[in-house]
Amino acid sequence: MARTVTGESAGVFGSYTSQVWPALAAPTFPATGVPVTNPSTTAIQAVIAANGATITNVSVNGVTVGAGAGTYTVPGQGFISCAYTVATPTWTWSVPVSFLAAVNANGTPVSVTGVS
Repeated sequence: MARTVTGESAGVFGSYTSQVWPALAAPTFPATGVPVTNPSTTAIQAVIAANGATITNVSVNGVTVGAGAGTYTVPGQGFISCAYTVATPTWTWSVPVSFLAAVNANGTPVSVTGVS
């Protein structure tokens, strides 16, 4: 869904259209070592919080990318898995800001920063 805004926003005067991304519902955190697929064709960011767990491995598409809480990018149709003990971590999923785009009223692309 696109939205058109008139006025000044992010230093752009006039009307511009920005892509509005819906909030993503993160799936339930899986059992240790079980991969979860990103069903979207767009990359997502998975922000993992330890929540008392001892995280020993985070893999994306079968490649180790970390060993602790943090932010991990999962490509569209890719998968992520996490090895942990003691407790179950938690996570949130979102679309990276780099995937947001805007154009001004003349159709010229503009940079979007500080998106919240």
